[in-house]
Amino acid sequence: MLVNLINISYCAMKILPCQNEHFSEYRTKSVQEFRFELSQGIRSQIFFATFVKNIETHIKSNAMTKALKQLIHQQVYVDMKNREIHVGGQLVYYEGGEGYCFHNSETKTDAGIRDIPMTQMVYDAFRKQREMNLMLGLQSNVEIGGRSGFIFNTKHGRPIMPAGVNSFLKNIVNAYNKKESKLAEEEKREPELMPPISSHTLRHTGCTRLGENNVNPKVMQYVMGHSDAQITMNVYNHIAEKSHVENEMSKMNLPETVPAVV
Repeated sequence: MLVNLINISYCAMKILPCQNEHFSEYRTKSVQEFRFELSQGIRSQIFFATFVKNIETHIKSNAMTKALKQLIHQQVYVDMKNREIHVGGQLVYYEGGEGYCFHNSETKTDAGIRDIPMTQMVYDAFRKQREMNLMLGLQSNVEIGGRSGFIFNTKHGRPIMPAGVNSFLKNIVNAYNKKESKLAEEEKREPELMPPISSHTLRHTGCTRLGENNVNPKVMQYVMGHSDAQITMNVYNHIAEKSHVENEMSKMNLPETVPAVV
C-alpha cells in the first residue's frame, strides 16, 4: 500500500509541471526539488495566515517580534534551488516536559546566523539523500520550532540525534582498528590505529581543509559561524602534518634562474 502511494505521488509531481503553466519552470527539475518548493510555499502561506490572525487578535508586541525573528532567522534551511544552506538556529536534544526530544535553540552568537553556498559535492549529497528518503519511506514526520522536512532522519521519521552519528562513527573506527590490529600482528609490526572520531571532529576537519585550500581567513570565520577569527585560526585550523608546512614554505623559493633586468 505504501509503495503504491509513493508511486502515485511521484507520478503526480512529475505530471503537474507539464499540465499547469504556473509550474512550467520545474519541468526540467527533479521531483524532489519540485516537492521541496511546493512545501516551502505552503509553509509560507501558513505562516502568513497565522501572522494576520495574530494582528487581528492584538497579540502582544513581544510575541510578534519573536514570530518575525523566527521568520527572518529560520532554523537550518536547505535551499536546493539557490544552492544555499541558511543557518538561523540549532536543534538541541535534551530532556524536557515530554521527555528527551529535540528543542529549538538560538545560535551561540549572532555570527552563527549565516548563509553558506553549497559546493557541488554537498548539493549532490543532499539530492541523493532526498531521493533515498523517498524510496525508503524515510520522510520527516515531525515539526520542531516551526521547521519540518528534515533530510537526515531515522526510520521513525525523526531527525538523527548527535549521539546516533557519533555511535556510527565509533563503529567505523572500531571495525577498522580491529582489522588493522589483526593485520599488524600477522605482519609483526605496530598497528596504525585510528583515533576516536565524533561529529565535532568532522567540523574541525572541514575548517582545516578550508585552510589547506587557501580560503580567505575571514571567509573561513563566516562559514564556521565564529564571532572571532582567532577562534577559527587557533582552535579549528589544524596543521595535520609536517609536509603541509614544507609545502607552504616551498612557495617562498625563488626560481633557479632569475631573469636579467634590462
